[in-house]
Amino acid sequence: MSEDGMKRRGFGPLQRRAYTAVMNAIKDGTLVRPKSCQECHNQARRGKDGRLLLQAHHHDYNFPLDVTWLCPICHRRKNRQQAVGVNNGSITQPHKVLKGVNHGRCKLSEQSVRSIRADYEGGRNWPYLADVYGVDRSTIRSICLRETWRSVQ
Repeated sequence: MSEDGMKRRGFGPLQRRAYTAVMNAIKDGTLVRPKSCQECHNQARRGKDGRLLLQAHHHDYNFPLDVTWLCPICHRRKNRQQAVGVNNGSITQPHKVLKGVNHGRCKLSEQSVRSIRADYEGGRNWPYLADVYGVDRSTIRSICLRETWRSVQ
């Protein structure tokens, strides 16, 4: 991945250094990708270029060559768990999980959610509500079926 690509993905300087160190170690032969994921133990698939599709997961970017080799699915899961403070399936830091209007990507307010539900119960359909509120139909569906925004009555 190029330096610009890493910046676009939001990699900080420490992450970029760790990524570069791993790639250089692989080229030098100091670090070798195993043949299977160290989390789920599934055999790694090969990419179009022939290399194994395993990703280096850093537990601490200060130790760039201390990595766990994970398949893309396990790597995404592991990063998501670290982001919300999940450890072994239980949330250890619930105060770090941001929901509703406190979430950084929130497009709707609690009042909007109440209005969406009222409009839906009044006969409006999901596509119409999605256009009115500027969100995807799946978002409206999840709100109307109370899959999301459960705390809003």
